Amino acid sequence: MKVSFAPKLAGINPYQEKLASGLADLSVQLQGVEWHRAYLPAAVSAWEPDIIHLHWIHQYFDSPNPLRSLIKFVKFFLGLVVLKFQKKTIVWTAHNLKSHDSKRPWLDVVATKWVIRLADGIIVHSAAAKQDILDTFRVNSSSKLFVIPHANYIGQYPNTITQADARAQLSIAPSEFVFLFFGLIRAYKGVPDILDAYRQLSGDATLRLLIAGAAKDTVLLEQIQHYAESNPTITLDVRFIPDEEVQVYMNASDVVLLPYRQFLTSGAVLLAMSFARACIAPRQGCIPELLDDDDAFLYDPAQPDGLLNAMQTALEQRGRVTQMGQHNYTKAQQWSWEWVAQRTQDVYEKCLQWGEP
Repeated sequence: MKVSFAPKLAGINPYQEKLASGLADLSVQLQGVEWHRAYLPAAVSAWEPDIIHLHWIHQYFDSPNPLRSLIKFVKFFLGLVVLKFQKKTIVWTAHNLKSHDSKRPWLDVVATKWVIRLADGIIVHSAAAKQDILDTFRVNSSSKLFVIPHANYIGQYPNTITQADARAQLSIAPSEFVFLFFGLIRAYKGVPDILDAYRQLSGDATLRLLIAGAAKDTVLLEQIQHYAESNPTITLDVRFIPDEEVQVYMNASDVVLLPYRQFLTSGAVLLAMSFARACIAPRQGCIPELLDDDDAFLYDPAQPDGLLNAMQTALEQRGRVTQMGQHNYTKAQQWSWEWVAQRTQDVYEKCLQWGEP
């Protein structure tokens, strides 16, 4: 079986790399299509794949120039129509339904509608995401939607440093209770909510808020820096964190904060679980399929003080967090990349069978 990943985003997200490795072990041959090659029939013609597996589709038409966006958009979707006439099988993994950084949000909506219509199979990471697509885009049949949970990141990153050594590197005292936000710093991930809740926390323990990750939003970055300058218990590392340093931040923390306002997929949750961390997250979307009250402090996002109360509870129940983290790690082990690759290959085969005369 020959498969083209489109677009290929090497070095940005380990998802494709790990999935490709698992598929290769199943004798699936893979080709990556660069994001700038919007007309896919030309990009894959020499390879002649059995499957065109779409991922982050907005990469093909997002541009600072409106006219260029529209031209790329037309090329991309004309290409999909041509591929359908060529009897090619199209699979899409719905990592998100719209780009969080899109310069043309309306194009995202139109693109998602057409990809849902043209795709032979759609992979989502949770039952909640499947239902979201069914409800939002009024899909008549759910038969072409397949739920394959996001795989864990166990072994993806080094994980040998102790909590004591990790905290020593970051100048954090052993007695401090550490909340961690890790990853790209964006408003939709609830970073402003974290800052507001952290300011209101009370307790006899010494607190620390650790925020680590790159930021594109200069206004949000200035807001975070302003908070940090006025509160010495907030530690910032505003840069892309290299793979070998992920373990330092994860293992230095007690609880990972995941107060995302939008949760279609679950990579950040699996990362925290893979490092045996307890989590704080809203009880919505895919979260209840991954976390429960035995391994997380879940809250109702509709409640104004939901995040604050969850953080306060974590602080008051600090003696539980290590056990909760271990529970997360054990649970995450079931979602290996080998298992996800096998399930993905099963989707490929089913879609190919549907296309047989």
